[in-house]
Amino acid sequence: MKKYLILLFCSSIFLFSCGEELTEREKIEAIYLTWDSTPMNNINICWFEKDDAVRKVLLRKKGSSDWNPYKTNSSSIDYTDYYYYNLKVSGLQPDTEYEFRFEKSQNTFTFKTLPENLTRPINFIVGGDLSVSSTTRKMNRLAGTLAPDFVVWGGDIVYEDGRPEKADLVIEFWKDWYTHSTVNNRLIPVVSAIGNHEVQKGYGGTPAEAPFFYKFFPSKDGRPFRALDFGNYLSIVILDTDHTTSIPGRQTNWLSTTLDNRSHVPHLIPVYHVPAFPSHRSFGGHPTAAVREHWVPLFEKHNLPIAFEHHDHTFKRTPPIRNGKIDETGVTYLGDGAWGVATRTVYDPANTWYLEKASPTHHFFMVTIEGNSAKVRAYNSDGNVFDEIQRSGRIQ
Repeated sequence: MKKYLILLFCSSIFLFSCGEELTEREKIEAIYLTWDSTPMNNINICWFEKDDAVRKVLLRKKGSSDWNPYKTNSSSIDYTDYYYYNLKVSGLQPDTEYEFRFEKSQNTFTFKTLPENLTRPINFIVGGDLSVSSTTRKMNRLAGTLAPDFVVWGGDIVYEDGRPEKADLVIEFWKDWYTHSTVNNRLIPVVSAIGNHEVQKGYGGTPAEAPFFYKFFPSKDGRPFRALDFGNYLSIVILDTDHTTSIPGRQTNWLSTTLDNRSHVPHLIPVYHVPAFPSHRSFGGHPTAAVREHWVPLFEKHNLPIAFEHHDHTFKRTPPIRNGKIDETGVTYLGDGAWGVATRTVYDPANTWYLEKASPTHHFFMVTIEGNSAKVRAYNSDGNVFDEIQRSGRIQ
């Protein structure tokens, strides 16, 4: 009897302790990582919870004995009882694995900074048009299993249309991303272009009309177009296809200067939402024609080998294109955004001069850069590679 009582007492203590720990963990309902500046030395740790408090995060190099404390405040999310936290950590070492945990929890998460130089292959995923769906969750799991260095979304993430009253849908999306892309507690940094379904008007809107995008993907200059530089070997150029910034004028001038200033970078890759060479929508529609008029000549001038487009809810690959015709020295356009949304019909490549391949296939692209080579593999929702190309870095 005494043994039974002692066992019952000890079990009660154990359950109480575990319950206290689980309660602490459960406060954090979704975590994601992003960058508002250089990926070699910085990270933004972002999360959602229902407590409004000054939260302490402990971080260290993996394997180190000493934790470094960081604190951050929260901001409320209208129409919900959630709070949002964004902790920026600077001064990190390149190509180094870090781990962090929340105070009072022993549950640790890991991430890895990017190298200063191309001393190893770099793998990243590009895809767009996600939504909250079973297919999206399946693709999220695949992304986590493939363990890329980072992910770039091409816009139309949640389909909340910038409406504050749809905040619960946005949080549901982030919970799905956190739950299904996190493998062995490893978190994958993600950045995104803006799409029409981030904005109340779709096109010609203002930052105030895209509140979730601007809140959850902050940039150093507060703009939706920017260049994310990875040392001297890779620059991801994120653009806004007239959702909150017009294509001609300020943005195109910035793009021209940005490409000029990165003449030394072998892998210079633009990512944006609406395609210049659509596989479903009208070739002459807006802003498709504006992308071809203002940006495509700059891509060709600077000999960019690939560009990523989205929006049409299809898969497509073009042949290399220069000056409006097939040319082996031109740009290959990859798209068209079908991570999780329902797919659409496509133009027949046999009757469409600018399409090499097209199909209504859920997919994302895995890009591997190594030396002067960029290999791009298209994965479908079954985890199979169904298309693959390899292109050299641009001619400088």
